[in-house]
Amino acid sequence: MPKTSTSNFLKRIVKKNSDLTTDGKILICSVCETEVNWDFKHAATQVSQHLKGKKHQERVGKKEKRVIPIANAFDRVLNMEKELDDINSFIAKKLIEADIPLSKIENQSFKDLLEKLSGKKMPSRESLRNKMDFIYQQTISNIIGVIGDNDIYMIIDETTDIKGRYVCNVLVGLLNGKPAKSMLVATRYLEETNNKTICQTVNQVCSLIWKGDIKYERLRLIVSDQAPYMVKAVKVMKDTEMYPNLHHVTCVVHALHRVCEFLRKDYGEVNHLVASMKKVLLKSPHRKQLFKTCTGLNLPPEVIVTRWGSWLNGCLYFADNFSKIEEFVNCLTESSKAIEELKHLLCNNDLHRQLIELRYYDFIPQSIEKLESSSQTVQEQMEIVLQVKEKLKGCVLTKFESCLVKNPDLVAFVSNTQTFDHKSKIVYAPLNSVDVERSFSRYKNILRDNRTAFTTERLEKYNIIHCNAFLSQ
Repeated sequence: MPKTSTSNFLKRIVKKNSDLTTDGKILICSVCETEVNWDFKHAATQVSQHLKGKKHQERVGKKEKRVIPIANAFDRVLNMEKELDDINSFIAKKLIEADIPLSKIENQSFKDLLEKLSGKKMPSRESLRNKMDFIYQQTISNIIGVIGDNDIYMIIDETTDIKGRYVCNVLVGLLNGKPAKSMLVATRYLEETNNKTICQTVNQVCSLIWKGDIKYERLRLIVSDQAPYMVKAVKVMKDTEMYPNLHHVTCVVHALHRVCEFLRKDYGEVNHLVASMKKVLLKSPHRKQLFKTCTGLNLPPEVIVTRWGSWLNGCLYFADNFSKIEEFVNCLTESSKAIEELKHLLCNNDLHRQLIELRYYDFIPQSIEKLESSSQTVQEQMEIVLQVKEKLKGCVLTKFESCLVKNPDLVAFVSNTQTFDHKSKIVYAPLNSVDVERSFSRYKNILRDNRTAFTTERLEKYNIIHCNAFLSQ
């Protein structure tokens, strides 16, 4: 029988035992990382003893715990990546919903807090920004899911932001006979505001929420202000008969605000008082402190003439606290043209008469506040409007009635002659544009002076995610 070479002999042993390797001269255990003693006569026994030995078995057990099959390793990596994506999306979404700039994730104190609470490493600002598109699409999908097969209302309005751009916000909500929250579905930047751009915006929103297959018959109500281009835009849409069930109601709170504007022009002395007091207190911490000390009151409410009921509320404050305010003005010893004008004005009998007359209209701000509250039925909103109408007199009543007459479909929309299907769906329909005004307030809080680097596309997505935070609660 021919003699077997050492190399071939060792190769046969290695072939039978995967834990062993050879270089053709010695036998090595790859698990124990050591040489295995052998000879031609007792090799089988020696190898068996080594493989069954305690040291070798312990090493094998540790190796099995360490080694992960390749398929399982890939699954594990994919799961880790998915988990990381989910975490990044969650963090980005919550920061946007709370209007916390994504850059704050790189603030070391904030980052340390989140990492300590979560036990996970926080992503970079760029990682979070990259998730905004996904979160936006998710938000739009949620809105589409909420709408389903229901009829809807739409609230639309336009404003100008701090960069001078025309911004149009569009909100939608359900008309199914139940209370519903309005959802911001679009923030559009218009080159100009006219009936054409408004029509285009409405059609684009309908295409978005119905995925290109517009359900024209399901848009039952559009609420806007009384701007002529808004009225004309909806009239054009109705005249084309593409939207067979569409009604246009202009905001009833705007009508009340028009009454306040009428009063402001009619009561010039009171308007002068409001402006003069603002001028005296402006940029003077000393006078503000003196006002609080002398009167025991808070500072006069800030009057913003474009804010609903703001001017009339300011007038009522002066009427209710006139004696204390007069006492404060008499305490002012400084030589100032504004102070002298104010002192002279407070002695004016016409001012006294106008303040007394304006007290009668305290129900207007109260009515505006009631209409601003959510989840009111159409009947409740109309009762508030009719109660105001009953209390108004003379030319003020005429002004209010003229605003209501210009409201295109208010009477027809709430009419008892409508079908049962219509009446059952519009029970909680809004007759005001409060929700869109609030969305503008949120928009302006986002786009503040120290935060104007947003692109319009990114700002629209951020605003929609932020304003619809309630959908994920």
